Amino acid sequence: SLTGEGNFNWRFIFDFQFLDIEQKVVFESKDSVFQVGNTIKKIPPRVVIRVYDADFFSADDFLGECILNLTSLKCGSKTPDSCKANILDAKHEGINLFTKKR
Repeated sequence: SLTGEGNFNWRFIFDFQFLDIEQKVVFESKDSVFQVGNTIKKIPPRVVIRVYDADFFSADDFLGECILNLTSLKCGSKTPDSCKANILDAKHEGINLFTKKR
């Protein structure tokens, strides 16, 4: 958005299972319209965010990409003063969104 606000979209709710032992997301899909059964696929739990500009008269240009691994997300800072680049170091361990309890 141009104002910086974020909106929740119900299209981004996905039905999947997570295998804790393999650290993989499991889902079923059809590879073809003519396929009788579903194919079970296992993939790493990642969210890929791609940013494009919105041109009116020409093709949209790719600006960047961020891949978030949901099993080792880095913890954010609670205050602006503690928001430093060193929170991305390897000594700061990330959190697993599938094991984190509220």
